[in-house]
Amino acid sequence: MTIRDKSEEIIVTIKNEGEDTLNVYFDIPKANMHQFFMGNIVPKDSLYRIGLILGEINAQDRLVGTFFYYEKEIPVELIRSEQKPQSPQVKLSGKSKTPKWTFKTGGAIWSSPRMSSNKIVFGSTDGKVYALDKNGGQLLWEFNTGSPIKGSPLIQNGSVCILSKNGLLYKLHLETGSEIWSFKTLNNEVEVNDSPYDDYSSSPIINNGTIYIGSADYNLYAIDEHTGEEKWRFTTEGMISSTPLVDDNSVYVGSMDNWLYSVDRKTGVLIWKFDTHGPVISSPLSYKNLVIIGSRNSDLYALQKDTGSPEWIYSYWTSWVESSGIIVDDRLYIGSSDSGNVYCLDPTTGEEYWTSFVGGSAWGNPAFSANNLYTGVVGTVGYSIDHKGAFVCLDASSGMEKWRFDYQPTPDQLTFGVYSTPLVSDGMVLFGGLDEVFYAFEE
Repeated sequence: MTIRDKSEEIIVTIKNEGEDTLNVYFDIPKANMHQFFMGNIVPKDSLYRIGLILGEINAQDRLVGTFFYYEKEIPVELIRSEQKPQSPQVKLSGKSKTPKWTFKTGGAIWSSPRMSSNKIVFGSTDGKVYALDKNGGQLLWEFNTGSPIKGSPLIQNGSVCILSKNGLLYKLHLETGSEIWSFKTLNNEVEVNDSPYDDYSSSPIINNGTIYIGSADYNLYAIDEHTGEEKWRFTTEGMISSTPLVDDNSVYVGSMDNWLYSVDRKTGVLIWKFDTHGPVISSPLSYKNLVIIGSRNSDLYALQKDTGSPEWIYSYWTSWVESSGIIVDDRLYIGSSDSGNVYCLDPTTGEEYWTSFVGGSAWGNPAFSANNLYTGVVGTVGYSIDHKGAFVCLDASSGMEKWRFDYQPTPDQLTFGVYSTPLVSDGMVLFGGLDEVFYAFEE
């Protein structure tokens, strides 16, 4: 197993900001964290707790201790320095784009679009499923679920499947938007978390006539495509926001109980599980004999499909791994959270090709076309890290920015920018924004 961790330093700044109060701020260059407030200095037995570090300060102005993050325990030694931390800067291209057309919905768009026969289908937090004409953005039909939609649709055999926050998985006619069947996934006894950092949604996938979907009621469901009847369910100990992956005879899915599960796709019987030591929001990604998954413990794991044993681990250093990534031409492109980075890695070894700072949380997945890498960027209002919302086009070979479309904060919303994974088709780049608008750009 190889562990990829190129962090060389943590910078801790201690400020006297009140009577008998010493506040602690962290700079972690690897995670692009600058002056992040970590609390106060608190005596603990014969040691001191300084933010995430528990250790001893000695007479030589050194701090020797342990850095704690989720279940990580990393030995550290800090030395007094006059070095002043520097904020990371986005390398702006100076080029902006104007959309070819837009369509306004009634809610933020977290859902990623899917397309068939020039119909673009996606959901909105206004509770509606929309079908638009790709060429001009005209509304073809809409279906109201009555509850916010954050997951992405599945288009298969002339139908659309999509999960609403009311717990119903709907199957609709692609041509008309009329309902074929619905399946209830949500147990009424389960309280759904409304945190903007937890309120994501699993999306349906299909394999050999069976639809697989995770649920906020802790279950992974297998549902008959034609009848909407349950075949089996597999129960975890946490909400499932992760979208399942079917590969050969296994279904892989992450849970907010910290585990990645491999279950038999026909029976739902557990094959193996792997403890990531943090909630899993991202979705598993297949590459050769590996399944790649990120965790909120800030590690990206590549696990052997047959055993769940780690092949390599790449550390994001306190930055959650929310993005699932894509693999193109044996390169893994994947976003990050606090660090504001998009990474290009070797999926076989975890070696880093390049890192690009995009100025905000790249929570969604990028899209690739003609050596262009398109990614949404989410900004957060009032956060300790200055994140801005945007949609960005990067050079896939180098990570250099080609152009961007910037967003302003949305009134009464904590987040702004783009979470939706873009769809690239026939020279068009299509995605939804947290400003309630669906966008079409020319490449």
